[in-house]
Amino acid sequence: MARFLLLLLILPSICASVNAQEDFLIKTRDFAADYVFISGRMFYYDERFNEITEVTYEGLNTDNNGYGYVKIDGKNRLYIKNAPVEIDPEKTVSEMAMPAYEFLKFNIKSITASSELTEKIGKSTSIYKPGNMISIYFQDAEEVMWKKDAAPWVEGKEDAGIGETIEIEFEEKTAGCMILNGFVDQNKKELYKNNNRFKRILVTSLDGDLKFNSEYEIPDFVHFFGVKFPNEANRVKITILDVYRGEKYNDTCITSIIGGDNSTEIESRIKEIKTELVKRGLIK
Repeated sequence: MARFLLLLLILPSICASVNAQEDFLIKTRDFAADYVFISGRMFYYDERFNEITEVTYEGLNTDNNGYGYVKIDGKNRLYIKNAPVEIDPEKTVSEMAMPAYEFLKFNIKSITASSELTEKIGKSTSIYKPGNMISIYFQDAEEVMWKKDAAPWVEGKEDAGIGETIEIEFEEKTAGCMILNGFVDQNKKELYKNNNRFKRILVTSLDGDLKFNSEYEIPDFVHFFGVKFPNEANRVKITILDVYRGEKYNDTCITSIIGGDNSTEIESRIKEIKTELVKRGLIK
């Protein structure tokens, strides 16, 4: 009987932890507006007009291709975690944009890799070079646009590419980077699971001082994975230790690398909005 009562006491806390969802932020194309999920509720905060509106939110789901969706006010929106942009599935890739926020620093001077894939289909030849990882965006006036025909880097070995490396030199020292893992193409979502993705990587500092070797495991869904270095670095090497195997191809792909980890800034922005919500009595 005592064990049964103890189980009844434990079960609610287990259910709460399973059903609980962490706070998160979705940046929009409007520089001053954010969607934020806090304390189990979703709010739209337009800082320019100092307006906060609660919106209906029906959860985050991940489809069979590894893409996440949030349902806001009855409309599904493609959600890429840690990407400072709202991505709307009703828009084409060429219409996606992200404002040039201060914390979004591409900050990569050069990027090389130990191999690259050259693919010939008929008379057409495609080279999936390392420079693709820093050319997914282009500048258009005050916005940074996602290229419609952007291609990833793909290692060029016959096997899964275990042991292949990427070397990055940053324009200025950084405490981390963000990796958009796999082959990410909104118009061909199946390419993410069809190809290999990073599972475990080793990041090594190539600086003369304060060297480090740190391993990271990347969860297998479409998102910008924040890699936090033990200390700041000018140059690093990323080594592939293990991969998630593709359902069709044995090629390991990376769509983008940004020289800076924006997760700390996103956390700070969530705290800032949370303070405002508490002040207005919208949450406790």
